[in-house]
Amino acid sequence: MRIEWNQKAFKDVRYGRTSDIISELEGHAERIADDASAMGEGTYAVGSRAGMARPQGRWRASVVTADYKAQRDNARNNTILRALG
Repeated sequence: MRIEWNQKAFKDVRYGRTSDIISELEGHAERIADDASAMGEGTYAVGSRAGMARPQGRWRASVVTADYKAQRDNARNNTILRALG
């Protein structure tokens, strides 16, 4: 009996390319952005994309300031960092 491994599936799970993993990452980022918006002033936004394949290309999500009020608030109070919990 010979086992054939699906190498592409291993890479998809490892590097976060499945829809379940992507939705989980985006959910965490949305929660952090919502907490930051509730804590401070301004608006915080979420971005999500695949990284460059050097060598892996893992999926990533980020929380950023979306306006001047949020930039000022985050610079003074580290709002995004505090929203991490």
